[in-house]
Amino acid sequence: FAGHPTAAAPANPNFEPVTTGLLNDMWVYSSGAWTQLVPADGSPVPVARMHHTLTAVKEAGTTKLVLVGGVPKFQYSLTKQWFESNWELPASTMVNCGLNDVWSFDMSTLEWTEEVA
Repeated sequence: FAGHPTAAAPANPNFEPVTTGLLNDMWVYSSGAWTQLVPADGSPVPVARMHHTLTAVKEAGTTKLVLVGGVPKFQYSLTKQWFESNWELPASTMVNCGLNDVWSFDMSTLEWTEEVA
């Protein structure tokens, strides 16, 4: 689920910084092929994020994916200088970046549900 696009690695001489933001899609790999999972019409959808946890849980005969936390968007800009500095990033560039939410995705109905404590 989600994450950020990476078109090239820093070691690539043709590397260009990634500044396009986050993806908000989900894919499943089965029988040698990738298929995009599209949520059911009307289903709420969590915001795009990175650095989150996604765990599969079997419950009452169905499989649910449980999504916890993450970072909703880049809180810093990805620049060539940053990549060339061995990925060292000043702490001051990471502010107000953590999400404190939990969502579940029902694999049988293709619906997201925000879990409330």
